[in-house]
Amino acid sequence: MSSTKTSPRTVNIPAKYYLLFTFAVAALIGTIHWRVPAGPNLLGLEVFLTVIALFIFGSIRYRIDKNVLTYGALPIILVTFFPLWWPTSALRTETAERGGAAVWESIRHNLLTLDGLEKLVHADTMLF
Repeated sequence: MSSTKTSPRTVNIPAKYYLLFTFAVAALIGTIHWRVPAGPNLLGLEVFLTVIALFIFGSIRYRIDKNVLTYGALPIILVTFFPLWWPTSALRTETAERGGAAVWESIRHNLLTLDGLEKLVHADTMLF
């Protein structure tokens, strides 16, 4: 007679707990690095950890939905990226001169035109 081993049951980590954790980490990073931005290495490390977490939590006993994992990492990456980008951004200068119209124009161009989307897609695909 042959005995068969049963694989351990997978444990799905609830999305709300993971999202609460990522928002808490984002708040912690934001309070520490808001006045004095972290170096760009922290942003790279966060993106790397997100990609690695997608592989790890997709293949071990403890699982997190890949969409929750990706979108949960977004506030952490944004709170690290924004203080690095905003002080020297052209959008900040335009906003100071033209107000909210500059923000709307930037959103319209980058999300609603092919030229803007092409720049965003190229920037995104260069990460991988």
